[in-house]
Amino acid sequence: MLTAVIELTESCNLGCTFCLRPSFKQVFMSSKILEKTIKTLLEYRTERIDFIWHGGEPLILGLPFFKKIIKFQKRYNPKKIKIINNVQTNATLLSKEFQLFFKLNSFNVGTSIQGPQEIHDLTRIDLMGNGTYNGVIKNIKDMELKPSAITVLTTEILGKEMETYNTLKKYSRGARISEYFPGGKNPNKKKVKDPTMPTPKEYGKSMIKFYNIWKKDKNPLELRPITEIIKSFIRKKSEGCIYSQQACNFGVIGITENGDFYTCLRAKGNPKFFLGNIQKINPLKKILILGKRDYNKRINSLKKQGCNKCEFFNYCNGGCPQESLKIFGDYSHKTYYCEGRKMLFKEIKKDLERLKNGI
Repeated sequence: MLTAVIELTESCNLGCTFCLRPSFKQVFMSSKILEKTIKTLLEYRTERIDFIWHGGEPLILGLPFFKKIIKFQKRYNPKKIKIINNVQTNATLLSKEFQLFFKLNSFNVGTSIQGPQEIHDLTRIDLMGNGTYNGVIKNIKDMELKPSAITVLTTEILGKEMETYNTLKKYSRGARISEYFPGGKNPNKKKVKDPTMPTPKEYGKSMIKFYNIWKKDKNPLELRPITEIIKSFIRKKSEGCIYSQQACNFGVIGITENGDFYTCLRAKGNPKFFLGNIQKINPLKKILILGKRDYNKRINSLKKQGCNKCEFFNYCNGGCPQESLKIFGDYSHKTYYCEGRKMLFKEIKKDLERLKNGI
């Protein structure tokens, strides 16, 4: 299986306060680059490819562009590789025409819901500074199938876990509580002392609150990373991108609007993780193997720092390398949220052991 995260544009119609993007250039993927990208990916020997159409705001490119995606996927898939299409949108441009297209072509739609309105509208604002909650929720209500959702755990959410969980359950079919790290427009980027950024202990306490709310729910929401951590303990291997060495090593590739390939889209612009351009492409397998080397060095570095003595290292793998790069300036550090992750892992492990022992 291969996951291709494809940035169709840097442009966005919102101005979220914690956005990771350093700029919003008016650059868009051309039809030529789109066709070449899809053709190259479908030549790769795999049983399944997950396309994640990303931005910026990908819906800015318009419905005709998305129709080309389907056209090229049909044209260049003689081996009948299983294709899963996903689109990550802020949902403000999610018109009924887009909704019908995504339904007819089996797109999984993902969006961002930053908790209840009073929290969402603090940070997820348009270019005029207005909150976007009402418009996003209106479009979600129009959809036949609820989207998946992402919520970034910022300090505004601390103490509001129940309200946030209830909002996510009402308007999504599954959600992820993402770790926040500074970057992009945030003036505090590269500083750990960021007022939007929870301390590791605050993060751990908040995630345990989410976990306790989730486990008491008789009909719980699919809530990641909690469900991923549980699967990790059961299957004895890491689950999810931010925990998985395999994702960085081999399973994921990031592609920018101009056809540049990176080991991950978060690494865009960093020559250390640049793998080549679609116009001068090497066989994809070779590119993925090249991308594997630096991440193996990172794992070895983390082990030398003592991470191998941690009981959860095989489930955590030290966190996202790009997070390390954004916060500490290199990719050899373990996650800033290490203490908080351990708190959550211990809580979940304790409950699983109780279940196993029939307590």
